Amino acid sequence: MLYFLCFALLGYLLGGILFAPIFGKLFDKDVVSESEDKNPGAANAFKNGGVSCGLLTLAGDVLKGLVPVAICLSNNTCENVLVNEIGTALVLLAPVLGHMFPVYRHFKGGKGIAVTFGVLLGFLPYIYPALMLAIFFVLFSVIIVIKPDFYKTLLVYFCVSVTFLIKSPFPGLALGFILISLFVFLRFHMSEEKREKIEVKFLWKH
Repeated sequence: MLYFLCFALLGYLLGGILFAPIFGKLFDKDVVSESEDKNPGAANAFKNGGVSCGLLTLAGDVLKGLVPVAICLSNNTCENVLVNEIGTALVLLAPVLGHMFPVYRHFKGGKGIAVTFGVLLGFLPYIYPALMLAIFFVLFSVIIVIKPDFYKTLLVYFCVSVTFLIKSPFPGLALGFILISLFVFLRFHMSEEKREKIEVKFLWKH
């Protein structure tokens, strides 16, 4: 279990590095203060810092989730099923938790969506986990359009959690994603983002 805890600690510390304000300063932009929700994430980096700032932020947020998970899973030789389940779940959760509640910034961080993609990409070459998250985001953005993003994101995380409960080919994946989802719900609840009325539109009715 110590093996997993070490990578969970590494993931949390990496997750706490917020690239949006870092690259924002590089481009002489205050991408956080200029945004409505004050979220130090990739979306505001694109919106207030430009394409280059956004791409760099997105890459950094994805990589800080991917790296600790990928290294941990590639070197894991633990044969204890329960330890594998709990340990993997903690390693998946840690970078997202670090991004949301970074120790370097008085525990005030982002929402963790890009980092979630990163930890799921840590299962590469197996694309199934990240693909499920992408599919549900596309589903509720293009086919069944849910607005605002607040409700869409919560619905996506709920649906992916249920999907992983039904079919989870990797130890700890379902438990880890459910824990991530719970903290995403908490982080969105704490957000300064305005709670507009939910809207649902169907592609075939446009």
